[in-house]
Amino acid sequence: MKLELIMIEKNSEKFINDGYEHFLNKINHYAKTEVHVLRPPPELRKKSIDEQKKAEAEMLKKYMTTDAFKVLLDEKGQKMNSVEFSKELGKWLSGSQKKIRFFIGGPYGVYDPLKKDFQLLLSLSDMTFSHQIIRLIFLEQLYRAFTILRGEKYHHT
Repeated sequence: MKLELIMIEKNSEKFINDGYEHFLNKINHYAKTEVHVLRPPPELRKKSIDEQKKAEAEMLKKYMTTDAFKVLLDEKGQKMNSVEFSKELGKWLSGSQKKIRFFIGGPYGVYDPLKKDFQLLLSLSDMTFSHQIIRLIFLEQLYRAFTILRGEKYHHT
């Protein structure tokens, strides 16, 4: 099984990059993980929010293949606690798909018409986080899910 993280834009803060790399290295002990950072052209930020989201959606479509289980991090998505997420991850890992792709949109989220093409919209909190910091939070939760599945001591209940 292969995991892929598809993200709009790069992390710009050192502390986010450090934490991101820390958890990505830990996750790679459980599953081969690839990261795809999609960089919109700088002039796109001068356009309307809707135009930005449409352009980013076109970039994401390349990864919307049928050979992957696709999860979008979305503020209006389904909420799960860490144990529930680990159980879902376990189901996905044992499923027929060859890949699990996790998508994180840009600062304004993902273009609404594209959302219907994901198997799951996942919300990590009722709070609002920047699209960069949510990457770090998500990777920590992904690592936690693997440790729960393996019965390791990282997660305390």
